[in-house]
Amino acid sequence: MPPSQKEQLLLQQSGATETVVDLGDRHHYINLVQQYGSAEAADLRLYVLSLTDLGETAPKVEQQVQFWLQRGAELWVVTEDGAQSLGDREVLETWLAQLPQELKGRHIAEGHAQNRLNRKPPPGPAPFGYRRVGNTYELDEQPAQLVRAFFDRFLLFGSIRGAVKDINQERADTISVTTARRWLSSPVYRGDLKFKDGVTLRDTHPALLSREEAAQIDRWSRRNSPIASRSTSAPRALAGLVVCQTCDRPLRIVQATRKNQAKVYRYLRCTTCRYSVNYELALTNTIQAVCQQLPERTSNLDSVPIDSIKSRIELQIERNKVEIVTLDTEPAPEEMPTESDRDRQLQRYLLEGENAKLGEKRDQLPPGNLAAIAQAVSIEPFWRALSESEQRAYLREFIKQISINSDAEVKLEFFF
Repeated sequence: MPPSQKEQLLLQQSGATETVVDLGDRHHYINLVQQYGSAEAADLRLYVLSLTDLGETAPKVEQQVQFWLQRGAELWVVTEDGAQSLGDREVLETWLAQLPQELKGRHIAEGHAQNRLNRKPPPGPAPFGYRRVGNTYELDEQPAQLVRAFFDRFLLFGSIRGAVKDINQERADTISVTTARRWLSSPVYRGDLKFKDGVTLRDTHPALLSREEAAQIDRWSRRNSPIASRSTSAPRALAGLVVCQTCDRPLRIVQATRKNQAKVYRYLRCTTCRYSVNYELALTNTIQAVCQQLPERTSNLDSVPIDSIKSRIELQIERNKVEIVTLDTEPAPEEMPTESDRDRQLQRYLLEGENAKLGEKRDQLPPGNLAAIAQAVSIEPFWRALSESEQRAYLREFIKQISINSDAEVKLEFFF
């Protein structure tokens, strides 16, 4: 793989004026050796990120080091701690001593890099819900059903702990909250592979989540991130959203019962301003405020060209796809077929990674008909037909914060 941006910056800071990258057969390096094969190179400074850049084996590396030093060239190894000159014998001996381990690591890294270019999964066991078959993942039926069941419940409740609790009560299998949170953010369950270099490739194996479901999960995760973990999973619709209008402190949801009565009384309490309001009244006022204000707020979004933004993203994706097809069909130059094949593989890999980022950005865009959706959910009977968990999910979809005073009057802060 070519040097990262950080490595290129290190080379520039060390004094390198030109960076040459070989993919596979050291074509550029061989040309440089031939150029100075019978001449002095006293005016040449050669910077490398590792001695393994000079050869595939320890004897070849030592031979190349002596080749440059005998011609008077300055040979430097660049690391995060700075550049070290191999003209210093102690420095050279230190680097040569660790060369076998570096060569072994490089060989392993090259194998992993080639697997990435070929869209193969990373080494190690397949994630839960999949099994490794050849060079890809396939669904493992029973575990996959458990993962899918969790996703279904999370998409219903909008709460990790609520979904986990429901699964653990219904099935013999037990899922931890930490594991469930990792499933929600894992690209694997979306049919994608994300590699150590940060590149994501889409549609490499069967998915357990659709793109629409994945985008919904990402939105909810962003909405829930400022909310305390206990409030995130609390069953009440207003949990984690309500604050006091006077002191701006979060309101606590408390409940009480009367002796020998089954009815539960719930309140929102501000411990700083020392008042309580009826929870049901606050929820009713919140729903009424949403029904009144949401259509007006979403109508302002008509000025945002969401469809236009989406079209531009899709156009760039199509351009990249055309370039990928061209890379797959054009013949390699006869003078360096291996180098060109590897370079084309890398270009394809990077273009597919760019398309994955563009696709994720497109999926995260709000729907173009958001105003119409707002009209549909701005009807009080619609809210009354929902459970509190469902009300909570809808409120967190649109509302950032609800401020309430001692008279249960509410002010809404929307995300848009």
